[in-house]
Amino acid sequence: MERQSALTEEHLIAEIDLRTDRTRRTIAASLGNGVVFLAFVVLPWLAGPSAVFGDFDTDEGVMLALPALLCVVLGLALYRLLGAKHWLYRTVDALELCASAAFPAFFPLLDAGTTAMAGVFLIVAGAFWGQAKPGRAKLFGSLLLGLGLITVVVRLVRGDGEGAMFSAVFVVASMVAYASSVRARLMAVRAELRRNLLREEARALRVARERQRIETELTAHVVAQIDVLAADLTHAGLAEAATARRVGELVSELVFPAAQPVALTELSELTFSRCRALCSGVRITHRTTQTTLTSVNADSSRAVLRIAQELVRNAVVHGRARTIELALSASGGELSLTVSDDGDGLTQAVANDASGGLLNARTWAAESGGSLRLQKAAGFNTSLIVTLLTDARGRTPSSAVPASGGMS
Repeated sequence: MERQSALTEEHLIAEIDLRTDRTRRTIAASLGNGVVFLAFVVLPWLAGPSAVFGDFDTDEGVMLALPALLCVVLGLALYRLLGAKHWLYRTVDALELCASAAFPAFFPLLDAGTTAMAGVFLIVAGAFWGQAKPGRAKLFGSLLLGLGLITVVVRLVRGDGEGAMFSAVFVVASMVAYASSVRARLMAVRAELRRNLLREEARALRVARERQRIETELTAHVVAQIDVLAADLTHAGLAEAATARRVGELVSELVFPAAQPVALTELSELTFSRCRALCSGVRITHRTTQTTLTSVNADSSRAVLRIAQELVRNAVVHGRARTIELALSASGGELSLTVSDDGDGLTQAVANDASGGLLNARTWAAESGGSLRLQKAAGFNTSLIVTLLTDARGRTPSSAVPASGGMS
């Protein structure tokens, strides 16, 4: 993972260098850089800038400007002919840095009166190249430092101790500006890398959820049909009913992998889709309420799913219900499923003595540490509440195993 992140960071830094080259090597930008270099040759001829340039010799200025100007022209040509990654272009690019930095570095050697101006330009050059070329930070930093130290050494050799001290201050300031600029650029790169990783993780999560949704919808209809088949086989008293139920459980486990909790809202959606597949002509609604429990263990999820299917099919086939509501809620250590319908109704005595579907549902609930009870609900003739006991992680005390027998 660390190697992968490092490669990604290197890629982003290299992309910054390429973007910088695309900007600098346009014709307009190259003309602008050329005009700047020529200005240092032309301005000293004018009377106005004498206070800035002092006794700066124009001929010596040409010697400084000409290499930089040539590097600009040659860099533009090589960039268009060879591209930014060719070694010859990269060499000229480094030489252009040297030539550009030579202006502020060597000005004080030509005229001591330009020390302050040259120092400011040296600092600006350091900040610019640090932002523009973070991928070549070591090389360009060494070049800037070397050019600055040359001016200090030369002034010391000339006996200009005060000038050497000022040059040293500006060299240090330029390197601080360069290092700070590179550091800021790298921090921005790493922030961009983190954003890219977060976007990729979000995309992967969306893909995973979409795949799970598709898998759930495809599996729901198959399992529902297997449940119908198993119920019919059980009602007919055939031994193949147990096999059909086991097949349904195996298919159901494809949706609920062992040891993987399911979000309560996702369990509600899945239960709704499975039950809706059992009775296409019946209006089914669902709602979810949660407090502290937000995910449900795989065993509890299968128990809820199977109980809901048993109760919904029982309401449709035997209660002739036309409207059914599923309500899933969680609070503390309990997970509750309520199945309400507008069918013929169910008395407590019948519920207690029921076999088949109601017995299966009650057995699922009991083996999951819970219970099933009948309760009055406004707007419905029958309302059955199933309560499963869970721990803090949404696990039932034991794995639920379906009881044999059909639906009443």
